[in-house]
Amino acid sequence: MRKLLYISTAARTMTVTALCVVVGACSETTAPAAPSAAAHSSAAATREARQSTSDDPDGSAPIAVFVIGDAESNDIGATVNFWGAQWWKNNQMSDTVSSGVASFKGFATTSANSCGGTWQSRPGNSYNPPSTLDEDIAVIVTSTVIKDGAAIRGDIKRIVMVHHDGNYGPNPGHSGNGVITEIVCDGGSGTAT
Repeated sequence: MRKLLYISTAARTMTVTALCVVVGACSETTAPAAPSAAAHSSAAATREARQSTSDDPDGSAPIAVFVIGDAESNDIGATVNFWGAQWWKNNQMSDTVSSGVASFKGFATTSANSCGGTWQSRPGNSYNPPSTLDEDIAVIVTSTVIKDGAAIRGDIKRIVMVHHDGNYGPNPGHSGNGVITEIVCDGGSGTAT
């Protein structure tokens, strides 16, 4: 049984604020820390409450908060790098990549969480990526990385499930790698304008 953090909303939209409702209190300007055991219990109760009124009745929309490039292999069985200091060297995009991409480490602070949507972030680990991850995580596949000042954004072409190798750490020196096990959605035409 895979262990994933899920969120259900009528618009199937995930933002940091919505994620905070599930894993615990945090502000809109910071990403949530890793959930505690109490937060896991709270998250389960929140999921059950949301499922009865959601367009996602089974609560199956995985929250995608890490990003990989679309020019790299992103099919089932491919090994990918979703986080780390060398993210920009390990992930190539097929569309627009602005200067400053080296400051992006792979963590999206907000995400539309659906193919065709967009994601946003800040440079480095300035938004406190989670300290730990479940074994299987949802990862965004993007064709663009656009940096404008302190804002970084891109499109969502695909969302995949990745079984990570266990070496991830919230410091970009501890890269996050894993194998794609499932394609959640495909064919997005989001535009990061």
